Amino acid sequence: MSTNRLDRTVYDALMRAMGKLSHCFSDGDIPYIQYRFVENVFARCVPGALNISRADNSFDVVVKDATAAYGVGVKTFVGPHNFAPMGNHTKTEKVAEFTKDSQRGDFGKLSYEQLIQEVATLRNRRVNSDAIAQGVTLDQSYYHCLVRLPHRMFVHEESYDLIDLPSIVPCDSMGTELPRYQSNTKTSAMVYFKDSRNTYAYNRSKNTLYKTFDLGDLLTGQAIDVMQIADPYALLLQLEQFGTTGPITSISTEAVTEALTQTLASVSPTVVQDPRPYVVLPLFSVSKYDRYGKYFVEKASGLNQWNAGGRARKFGEAYLSIPQWIHRQFPGFFPPRNVTMQLQLPNDRVVTAKVCQQNNKALMSKHNADLMAWLFSMIDGGLEEAQQRFNPLTRAKNRPYTYDDLLAIRKDAVAVLKNNDGTFSIEVMPLGSYETFKAHFENDNATALRFDELLEEVATQTEERT
Repeated sequence: MSTNRLDRTVYDALMRAMGKLSHCFSDGDIPYIQYRFVENVFARCVPGALNISRADNSFDVVVKDATAAYGVGVKTFVGPHNFAPMGNHTKTEKVAEFTKDSQRGDFGKLSYEQLIQEVATLRNRRVNSDAIAQGVTLDQSYYHCLVRLPHRMFVHEESYDLIDLPSIVPCDSMGTELPRYQSNTKTSAMVYFKDSRNTYAYNRSKNTLYKTFDLGDLLTGQAIDVMQIADPYALLLQLEQFGTTGPITSISTEAVTEALTQTLASVSPTVVQDPRPYVVLPLFSVSKYDRYGKYFVEKASGLNQWNAGGRARKFGEAYLSIPQWIHRQFPGFFPPRNVTMQLQLPNDRVVTAKVCQQNNKALMSKHNADLMAWLFSMIDGGLEEAQQRFNPLTRAKNRPYTYDDLLAIRKDAVAVLKNNDGTFSIEVMPLGSYETFKAHFENDNATALRFDELLEEVATQTEERT
């Protein structure tokens, strides 16, 4: 848990300051704190933390230093209505969405037991994929929750668990085990289940997975007390003049105003601008579609070059495809053909790579399997699992990657960024990133976006679709 590393002095001050402005958004007594603000403040207050929430990742923040590397799911929500020593201590909150999965599959035809197993399997696969991609360990990862109650807030943290598939059993909304799954589809879209550690609910109409958080520790936790300013708009008008017309004058009490303005003035920008040049490369075919008009992954090239015929192959023989329009639009971005480059992976490993093949269509690591060991592990949840796709005796028994494998982990592209020192970095990209990137160059008025702006645009489109 981060409690020992989280700077609670700064964290609490920033939360109190923002909570004072709650009446800008709500007339109630519960402080209003936007979830993006909590993510940014948490990343600011933990050494070695990086906010990756825009990347449609299982984790909102990754923390890396000399001793640890872990992921954090940062959440904020209103606490239980009757929260008290003898009242309710639990709250069920969204932890994952499966809209695209339900659209591509037959979720509606699955039995409740099959549906829950499918959802739990996809959830685990996605979390494992993100942990491998970012180079973090799950046993140290956790949820950080800012729980909001009338006039106060609390921090709650608990481990970030995979769903224990063998121990899944049906239950009711209170977590009481049942002999079978509820089947009355007219009264509720929710299917409740639990494993050996947690209780969950799956909403069939919203394709959303919820987790129950046990908040009993809040009864003895360190409260962040908040007294909302009655007229925050007056303060905002004076904040707008701060630094241009002189110091801010008192609104209600000088002490409150000074404390608030000093805290807000100390906040750095919430989005770190990334001016590095970059391109986005698809992990799927951009020249062909399957017979249903959908994306697909070539069976014997790109990610599946190891499945090609003609000679004996080794698993890991593969490359990232570089569409020709990228070479035309970004001349000189990559080194010349067969000139090596240093490529840093999200797990901090650096591999030697190069552009090669006819028309400079491929980006490969010098030792062919180096790049793909990371990528294939990310897709399959581990290198050993990935290697089971390859049969050294007969190509007919190979299991090449498909677009469904990319949908399952919600990633179908990578971004290659050029660093100031001439080296390169690679980042995994969420669904829709390549299309969004390409759309900005499909007419005579090309509009290049910074990398952080692209992530923001993709995240906004994802939220609108769901």
